[in-house]
Amino acid sequence: MPVMLKRVRLIGGHHELNIAQIFSSPEVRGDSRNHCVPLLEILILPGTFDYKLIVMPLLRPFNDPCFRTYGEFVAFFTQICEVSHRIKDIG
Repeated sequence: MPVMLKRVRLIGGHHELNIAQIFSSPEVRGDSRNHCVPLLEILILPGTFDYKLIVMPLLRPFNDPCFRTYGEFVAFFTQICEVSHRIKDIG
């Protein structure tokens, strides 16, 4: 399976890893409103306590973010709004 590795910062108020873990948990992962990319694994980087690597499935190339239709944009924006409400409910 093609994957993407992303280095995430652990200190300084960055909560990306915690949020990704919440949305990848079994209870939330099955929710039809959850459109987040699941975490496959978290890797420890030797020699640093400030960062970890998260492993996620590769969904699309990094250089292809264009929307082809108005409907794709509306779907994207709707999903972003759902996520922001969900984070408020969880946090």
